Amino acid sequence: MAASGINVICVHPGMTRTEKTLGVLRRQAESLGVAAEEVERRWARLNLIGRLVTAEEVADVVAFLASPKSVAINGDAIAVGGGTPGAIHY
Repeated sequence: MAASGINVICVHPGMTRTEKTLGVLRRQAESLGVAAEEVERRWARLNLIGRLVTAEEVADVVAFLASPKSVAINGDAIAVGGGTPGAIHY
């Protein structure tokens, strides 16, 4: 598609805080017998920024990729997971 001026990019968001996150946290906390805050702390340790990425931060990356400034990015996978250590398997 590049020859037609169309970039194709995969955005892999990783652990992202959305409107459903609180419910998922509560269900997992209940099944583990811990507080939801403890589950969130555990999840936060899974990336280098030490917190969940927000949906707005993912949207910022997508907005950049949809802009003319991203012309050099094509056929790539972009991880937006806060710096997940190790390999990311798709």
